[in-house]
Amino acid sequence: MPLNLAAYHLTFTSISCTDPTNPFLCDVTATADVRSNLSTTPGSVTYSLVIDFSPSFDAPCNVVDETAAFTFDAGAITVHSYHQDCPATILPGPRIDTEFTVTGGTGAFARATGSGIERSGAGGPAAIDYHGTIT
Repeated sequence: MPLNLAAYHLTFTSISCTDPTNPFLCDVTATADVRSNLSTTPGSVTYSLVIDFSPSFDAPCNVVDETAAFTFDAGAITVHSYHQDCPATILPGPRIDTEFTVTGGTGAFARATGSGIERSGAGGPAAIDYHGTIT
């Protein structure tokens, strides 16, 4: 079935850059509200990110290893993506434009699988849209 998720009101909740061999490699967490075709009520998402800001924190691009847990009244869905994020003016821009994979779920979404495209969304400057399929 179709899978449509829109994360908005993104809030970064922690950042830790403690690797002495790569001070630009950081563990980051974030949360957001979510709208989806899978639920009539809004949900939430918790992001666990490993972001490589190399060669510096002010570099225009970064590399992100992302795990996101989307939670709704009926259960949760976990997705994973790995992407290089750049402003639209720098190739490969835009900020987020990558494939994601559904890696599991709980409740009504137990044993969920699927995939799709994750993009910086049209729902506002902090929105992230996920469009794909779920089984």
